[in-house]
Amino acid sequence: MSASVAAPAAAPTSSDARPTAAPAAARPSRRDLRLDYMRGLALLLIFIDHVSGNRFAALTLQSLGFADAAEVFVFVAGLAAVYAYRRKFLNDGWRSGVMAVLQRMRTLYLAHLGMLTGLLAIAGAAWLHGTGFDVVTKLGLQPLLDDPIQAALRIPVLGFLPNYLDILPLYIMLFATLPLMIPAMRKHPLLPLGIAALLYVAANAMTFNMPNFGSDHGWFLNPFAWALLFTAGATTAEVATRGGFARLPGPLVMIVTVAAAGYVAFAFLHAAPWRIFPALQDWVAFDVRLASDKTYLSWHRLADLAAKAWLVAVLMPPAAAFMAGGLGGAITRAGRNSLPLFVAGTYLSMVGSIILYEAEGHALAHIGVTFGGVIILLMMAWLLELRSAPRTAAASTAGLTLQPVIAGR
Repeated sequence: MSASVAAPAAAPTSSDARPTAAPAAARPSRRDLRLDYMRGLALLLIFIDHVSGNRFAALTLQSLGFADAAEVFVFVAGLAAVYAYRRKFLNDGWRSGVMAVLQRMRTLYLAHLGMLTGLLAIAGAAWLHGTGFDVVTKLGLQPLLDDPIQAALRIPVLGFLPNYLDILPLYIMLFATLPLMIPAMRKHPLLPLGIAALLYVAANAMTFNMPNFGSDHGWFLNPFAWALLFTAGATTAEVATRGGFARLPGPLVMIVTVAAAGYVAFAFLHAAPWRIFPALQDWVAFDVRLASDKTYLSWHRLADLAAKAWLVAVLMPPAAAFMAGGLGGAITRAGRNSLPLFVAGTYLSMVGSIILYEAEGHALAHIGVTFGGVIILLMMAWLLELRSAPRTAAASTAGLTLQPVIAGR
């Protein structure tokens, strides 16, 4: 395999603004489609994973390695955040950048409250319908039933997070670091990553977390630990923007690629659900026991995500044709509309869980819920793009200027 390091995209020249310039639709795309594609794929996998008892979850990342779709989502969020807001801070000033970040945090906060309201409505409808599915346990709503006043008071300050409602609050806290992170990376690109690493070690050593009403363990996704993953994505974007990866020697790229592939294979052999095959129920690939702590983001989960991210950067071209058309293009569109699709996917996973329970796990129900939900999400992304006006990189994380990390040929 030959690997080459792609240089950052050149800045647009004045000729781009001339009336005789080719229209945007006729020019080759300069967006790094990998970010939207991976984010869209993560959205679909999160939906599948969140359907209780879904047999197709055995085919998602959570069953094929240490890291799962949540890690992909957070890492890509760090990459996208720097690409989307870095120019705002540098060109328009710190105050303007802060206002843009606050606007995004406000959108995430309102989406979280709306999603919580919608899930409570679905749970209430399921209870009135008389379904035997335990929606209280599924969503972790017992604290709300035991002390509704205290739970309600904590909801606006993110002090009560029912199950499956932890990613958006995590994003809110991580986005709040951007006004400090982006200027710090201008001084040294690795400075925020070093601070996040120290915070990660401290959180794991002293087990501190954000409080969650009714839980002794705090938030399911501890922001003090997960900040390292978000910052790693942001740092990758900053280094790529500066062309730092272009200076990596070819032999080093090859060595790291082989090591990453080896670790991904190890994670697959260790974590894959071999027990579903009758002849392999007692088979153990490696006599290694790794405690998979998602709340504090175990180091082997981090390493698995890092290895997979490297392989994607090396082996997948930034504008590969399969990500622009057909099913791949549909997944890319989903990634460009990640927030509404995440909310819709959470609703669908709840409804799908109830349907599977009522169908008593019938195989056709698994197929219908999984593929039906995926089709609904992809159609929703298509409709959202039909309704939306063209967006630019400065206005939305959907318009990411091509800033490749390491691209294979």
